[in-house]
Amino acid sequence: MRRFALLLLLALPAAAAPAAPDDKVKQTVETYLNSIDVPISDARWTALGPQAAPLLASIAEGDGLPSRRAKALHALSLVDAARAAPLAVADVANPGEPLVVRSAAARAVARTLPPAEAVRVLRPVLSSATPPLQRRAAEALVSVGPEGCTALQAHTARMGAEARTPFSGALARCPSTTPP
Repeated sequence: MRRFALLLLLALPAAAAPAAPDDKVKQTVETYLNSIDVPISDARWTALGPQAAPLLASIAEGDGLPSRRAKALHALSLVDAARAAPLAVADVANPGEPLVVRSAAARAVARTLPPAEAVRVLRPVLSSATPPLQRRAAEALVSVGPEGCTALQAHTARMGAEARTPFSGALARCPSTTPP
């Protein structure tokens, strides 16, 4: 009986030892990234703080699953905008990236860059991407504020109704440029 108790005690410290802060952050990041059914709120990501940034950046830059990379880029834009911005700019402009990564990058660009710079980065996506990404880039532009709405309205001004379809939801959130 004593041997069993001693073996149990020897095995417990490794399993029951409190995780070091870095290990705890890593474990939380992994748990959040692996979450499928429960969305992780921006507040929960933000609560991890900048110490989560190196891990999130390595995942966002890596060659893992696109959905995992997109979540990591989104989270990185919340905990360390300066580190997320160059990754987001590169990903949104790269046609070789999967749609989910480019979509997360469009939102991260809008979140991490000043409005004028975000407009400069996102405007080309409106012309060169597939309709689903055009829609996401338009939504990201609108989230930038008046400068984004102005850029989107200028982009769609000479388009026919059918060509404007990917942009219609975002345009509806912009103030009208015609007087009532």
